[in-house]
Amino acid sequence: LSSEEREFQQDMSINRGCKKGVLYVTGQEVFKHLKHESGVHKVQRVPETEKQGRIHSSTAIVIVMPEVPREFSMDMKEIRLDFMRAQGAGGQHVNKTDSACRATHVPSGIACVS
Repeated sequence: LSSEEREFQQDMSINRGCKKGVLYVTGQEVFKHLKHESGVHKVQRVPETEKQGRIHSSTAIVIVMPEVPREFSMDMKEIRLDFMRAQGAGGQHVNKTDSACRATHVPSGIACVS
């Protein structure tokens, strides 16, 4: 067991709840179907200690990421680079300099911005 798995088991064994969980899902086009589940979700439960049956609410953050093999190749024809300028107030220099770049992998739609 990794140190994170031991820490998770210890938290659950002393009834403190779950701080972090990792779930691996495999299959055909799994990322395509689950990528929109990323975000904050509302969790509702009735604790064992709740005598009147009231529902307690909390939140959970879900992050969906594809697993990339260590060795892979990418065709640069599949990458779209967009260069942008700052928006809003900032003086004359703002309109002259491309200060941001977005790289998008066209087939998957995955983008990173700098």
